[in-house]
Amino acid sequence: VVTSKENQITTVQAELKALVTDEEIDWADFGLEDESLVAGVYNSVNYLTIAAGKTLTLDGNGMDGSWVFNIAKNLSFGIDSKVVLLNVTDNSSILWNVLGEGTAGFTSLGAGAEVRGHILSKGAIDGGAISLVTGIGDSCGGVFSATSTVTFAATISIIGHQGC
Repeated sequence: VVTSKENQITTVQAELKALVTDEEIDWADFGLEDESLVAGVYNSVNYLTIAAGKTLTLDGNGMDGSWVFNIAKNLSFGIDSKVVLLNVTDNSSILWNVLGEGTAGFTSLGAGAEVRGHILSKGAIDGGAISLVTGIGDSCGGVFSATSTVTFAATISIIGHQGC
């Protein structure tokens, strides 16, 4: 049974978008090389892409922290790109908020991509072969589309970890 949660997801997305931004990032060049970010709220007026084979390290500095990424259009993780955690506590959180302003709000995970956190996407979420989405600590992580489908390749794609 598929239950529509569009109103709930879009309400949460609007609340996340209203959070005060801690730091502005030049998103045009972001993700072309390995990157590192401390906890905070990051807004994109356009797309957010992590290029193939590149790593985004989220550094918690040993404290509870949250990363909120408000992405105006689409989110893309290239083939074999990774989101890794450094000094992050189990009480931390990561939210990818794909708003789809003027676009479908599409999220794409290339083959072998490894992502941490929860993805809230206005539009479709597509995961390639051997793609992975997990949370932090006991959190399973997750993927949620407000208006479309969530599709992962049949070849060992995983959402969560054992017990989720």
